Order: sequence, then C-alpha cells, then structure tokens
Amino acid sequence: MDAFDMAGVMRLQQKLNKKFNKVFIDINGSRDIGTVYDCLDKYQKVLHPDLIVLKSIKVRTLLHQCIPWTSAAEGQPCRG
Repeated sequence: MDAFDMAGVMRLQQKLNKKFNKVFIDINGSRDIGTVYDCLDKYQKVLHPDLIVLKSIKVRTLLHQCIPWTSAAEGQPCRG
C-alpha cells in the first residue's frame, strides 16, 4: 500500500475493524523530506498511533547531521 494514500489506509482500517496504533512506513530514498514530514503529520493527526517507525535514507542522513538543542539551565535535550 502506498503510504501517501491516507484514504486507502482509512478504508483498510475500517475493513479490518481494527485501530492502527503502530505504523511502519518504508519510504524510498527519492522522497523529499518535506513530503515525508507531511505524510507523518497526516498519520499522527488521523490515526493518533502509539508508535510510528519510519525507514527513510534522507531523514536518517539529516538526523545524523543534527545535534539536539539543550537548555543551558537544565542541560537536558529539548523534548518539544
């Protein structure tokens, strides 16, 4: 199933009469990070899953280049 076909995901959820609370998405390397973010945002807003696992080379590469921001007062990573 295409991860970007949210209507299809909703139909499958209704057909199976199950709430999807764990979502596993395999994105091939050609998808733009903004497009991937929009897809994740839709899953979060529509399904409210307990867990989303994303396989994306572009996102992985980006995250490896990032350093979590820490509060100088607390010295702990920011958790939004």
